[in-house]
Amino acid sequence: KVIPGTEITGLKDGISEIGNIPMTLKAKDNNCVLIRQNANIKIPVNGKYSSLIFLHTVLTTDEFLKANYRKLLWRHWIYGRPAGDYYAVYQDGSRAILPLRMHDNIWKTAVNPLFRMSIGCRYVMPLKTKDGNNLFLYQWEWINPHPEKVITGIELTQRVVDFNLILFAVSGRNLEVK
Repeated sequence: KVIPGTEITGLKDGISEIGNIPMTLKAKDNNCVLIRQNANIKIPVNGKYSSLIFLHTVLTTDEFLKANYRKLLWRHWIYGRPAGDYYAVYQDGSRAILPLRMHDNIWKTAVNPLFRMSIGCRYVMPLKTKDGNNLFLYQWEWINPHPEKVITGIELTQRVVDFNLILFAVSGRNLEVK
């Protein structure tokens, strides 16, 4: 459980089709990765993928949102407000940055997407808490610019002081060789 005092209902153990993409989820404790400020978390990956698909969200407080409303307006950030970064690490040592931007490829956990949506997300997964509140997870597909290279890992970094990232699952589309 990442969100204090919150128990999420509706998560199923095992592989689920989320936005027509098979993703493995855990329904119990330790069902996601919390990426806090100044975190650097590495997830091992070993394969050639044409894209990676992330199921994630941003956790912040209502107090922060109310106090910083003007700073968070989308028009100040033409590509979306920075929310953190993922990096794809290739076998040859090179890296590709996967910038996470609010209003683009990630959004806030408790904000209904009917009111504000991230345009780059391919699917929104609605969930409920045990006390009936709504939570939303956002699925984003990153197209690998070097599908011929082996991806050895994904680094999750968070340098933005006011958001925590939550990653629930990562899947990859295999490279088709013709």
